[in-house]
Amino acid sequence: MKTNKYQLILNDFQVPVKLGVSETERSVPQNIAIDIIINFKQLPLGCISDNIQDTICYDRLCNNIVTFCQHKEFNLLEHLCYQLYDYLTMEIKNSGTIQLSISKISPVNNLKSSQFCIGHDFY
Repeated sequence: MKTNKYQLILNDFQVPVKLGVSETERSVPQNIAIDIIINFKQLPLGCISDNIQDTICYDRLCNNIVTFCQHKEFNLLEHLCYQLYDYLTMEIKNSGTIQLSISKISPVNNLKSSQFCIGHDFY
């Protein structure tokens, strides 16, 4: 039996973050790229009502992510990803599950990005 899949996907959200192993690296915020997939347990009511209050407002969610990140420092990409995943899980409450991927852009010479992923049913 085929089941429907309901997802909200946010791609390549750029956020400045103090991230790095050394204090020098963390002293200047650097952009990270965030990809989020929210897998809804059921059809969001907003699909029917066309009312923003019946779904997850991604503008508010993105603003909350910026606020969350700007008041912290992170040594590791993995720690940042886990902390943000935990925060987002609380933000969406019982709406569904989250898949989160964070990329550190140009972490070392000749490397476009490094990425850490966490979530349910990621692959």
